[in-house]
Order: sequence, then structure tokens, then C-alpha cells
Amino acid sequence: MAKMLIGWYILLFFSAIGADTDCGSLNSGGPFNGTATFFSNAASIISAGSGKCMLTSDDTMVAGRPAVDFDNSEVCGQCIEVTGPNGDNVTVRVIDECRDCPADGLNLSEEAFQILESNLVTGRIDITWSIVQCSITDNIQYRFKEGSSKYWFGIQAVDHLYPIDTMQVRESGSSNWVTLERQGYNFFLKPRDRKSVV
Repeated sequence: MAKMLIGWYILLFFSAIGADTDCGSLNSGGPFNGTATFFSNAASIISAGSGKCMLTSDDTMVAGRPAVDFDNSEVCGQCIEVTGPNGDNVTVRVIDECRDCPADGLNLSEEAFQILESNLVTGRIDITWSIVQCSITDNIQYRFKEGSSKYWFGIQAVDHLYPIDTMQVRESGSSNWVTLERQGYNFFLKPRDRKSVV
């Protein structure tokens, strides 16, 4: 997908969803068996964008993925359908990393966890989960990192149906696409140079 903004274009490549690869692969679809824990204060975390993905939202159906699968923020914005031990299910969006989660685990918001298990004292439940297309009807939006200028900038894509695999930019009038460098905090950066790109 290419989009022109202030004299240049942005090109996005999305991760595919398949069902024939390992749990640790971004291309894996599932279903997978694992465990879920929960965290509190999801509303304040996502409103401030303080999860490792730096995503903001008013939706508290969110989760963290294990550090082993976080893969330099490539799972950020990914949607996961989770089924609990009683057959209830919920779809969550990845906004953070869970350093203490096992490879097959998810750290759900308290609100999402309670859809699957009303008794929070349980603390940990068995789940089945699959990566799914996000249910978003809005267009993709772009956020520029504070301090961005015509010489250097960081871009974050939000409201996408699938995780972003690669982001490229091209100046208006140029035929050269430049691949931006993915950062662990879910922004893509263009290295600083002396040439104006806007």
C-alpha cells in the first residue's frame, strides 16, 4: 500500500497469516495451545501509549506477546483470537511485550482475561489462540515521532489489519524507495542525512 504525504510516498508490506509454521514465526496463524495471565490498568497504559509498541487506543481488549516472539516489535498491532477453558473467546490487539511469558503464552488485559475467566484469583488459565485479521474499518493512520524533520523522521503506522513487515519511503519525483529501519518501540526511522526529503 502506498500513500503520498507532503511530497513523498509511504509503502507498507504486511506480514501474511498462515497455519503451517512454528509458534515463534510471525507468519504462523494457529491455533496454538498456551497459557494466559493478566495485567491491570490497561486503560491508562494504552491511553498514554506506554506499552512497548507505543500504540494508543480507547479499546482495553489488548495483550502482550512473549519476549521470544516480540521480534523487534514486528508483532505490534497484531490481532489474536483467544479461547478460554470454558469455550468463551475474545480478540485482543498486541500492544506490549511480556518478558515473563512462556513462548506459547499471552499476557491479557484484566478486561480481556475476565471474559475468559471471571475469577481473577485464578491468575493463569489454559488457552487456545490464533492470529487473525483485525476488525478495523478506518484507514491506516501515520504518526510522526517527536523531533521529526525534513532531515530525519520516524513513522508509526496504526489501524492496520495485519502487522507491518516493512516500511519504505520515496520522495516525490524520485524512483528510489528507501527501506526505513524498524525500531524495538514500533517506529520506523529514516537515518539522518543532509538532504531534504520533504
